[in-house]
Amino acid sequence: MGRLIEMVLPLLEPIMSEKAVRDQARGLYHFWAQPGITKQQAAQWLEKLFGVRVIGVRSLQRKGKVKMNWNKRRLFRRPARKKFLIQLASGTTIKELTIAKK
Repeated sequence: MGRLIEMVLPLLEPIMSEKAVRDQARGLYHFWAQPGITKQQAAQWLEKLFGVRVIGVRSLQRKGKVKMNWNKRRLFRRPARKKFLIQLASGTTIKELTIAKK
């Protein structure tokens, strides 16, 4: 599994928050990506890597926050990121990213 995650990380980074894990039961997976990635690229990458059928992709742009470095007394901006919400075909899961329930 480690090697598989390393292959997907350059393009998509899975989000494992409470909301993301809850949405996995409905076949909706959350990923962070660089701003230049398109919906089509994200869908093709997941289909090719995990062998699943993607039926929908939604995306959100997240601007980088302005933060203060108190040691140097300077402002800096965190990098911009893009969030993808990827809907898989019904009954399909990505086993490598699914958290087992107790």
